[in-house]
Amino acid sequence: AAAWTWCATIYYLKFLEPLDWSAKYAAWLFCFQALALALMPWLPGRGSGIATRSVAFTGLFLMLIALAGSPLLQWLADVHHRAIAVAGITPELTLLFTIGWLLRIGAAAWLWVIPALGSLYAFPSGLALGYIPAMLPLPALLIAITVMSVVPGKPQATR
Repeated sequence: AAAWTWCATIYYLKFLEPLDWSAKYAAWLFCFQALALALMPWLPGRGSGIATRSVAFTGLFLMLIALAGSPLLQWLADVHHRAIAVAGITPELTLLFTIGWLLRIGAAAWLWVIPALGSLYAFPSGLALGYIPAMLPLPALLIAITVMSVVPGKPQATR
């Protein structure tokens, strides 16, 4: 929840709003998701908390890409020369990490709405700017939907 609040206030409102009229709307979405994640333990219908082993593993894999894989590749490629996108600081990798986490915990469908909207918002921008981290959440979301839809197996507790 703290990472989503950070991205809303610092990234979207302070940094991106002067450049993009839609940034304030993205900031509101990020604030709503932060609130939902903060209140999730007390909200009804938050999900089962159960995922199959392969679904939980896919979620963990996406989380690791967000935390280490993407920043490492950016550093190796010297993409930004000064700044490297990091989960919790930049919205794209925060989205990617959240998608993995929601997949891992077997979250309810309503918790996926804002990450899905954020992924759809980030992808065209990343494509237009050639910014690869912004393009990662949408394929991750599609992988998550596919894995949840087609992977059979015995559920296991993931908490």
